[in-house]
Amino acid sequence: MTPAGPPPTRLGDLSRAAGRRVTLADVPTSAWDDVTPAGIDAVWLMGVWERSPAGLELANANAGLQASFTEALPDLRPDDVIGSPYCVRRYVVDASFGGPEALAEARATSAQPSPASPRRALSA
Repeated sequence: MTPAGPPPTRLGDLSRAAGRRVTLADVPTSAWDDVTPAGIDAVWLMGVWERSPAGLELANANAGLQASFTEALPDLRPDDVIGSPYCVRRYVVDASFGGPEALAEARATSAQPSPASPRRALSA
């Protein structure tokens, strides 16, 4: 199940700034520079794997979790809850992040040298 809203955290920020959904393939070298301080040559991508629909159902059915979500995000919408990145269905990059092809493109883009970082490797 692919969530309707923008991906969480950094891709969500880039999506809002672009006014459209941004996948891993769309992340420019400058954005990789922003998350890669001088001397760091790797970026570990958290939560890019397909999430379990069963885990999402459990999260949506748990009143305690829902209350904590609403406390953290008062304007919570159903599509804001996408499931736990640790409740993995398959070790395949989720379609909401662009799928395996987007990861391959992101690896190529992030490996391009820039003034801020000569070389980076993405790990997922």
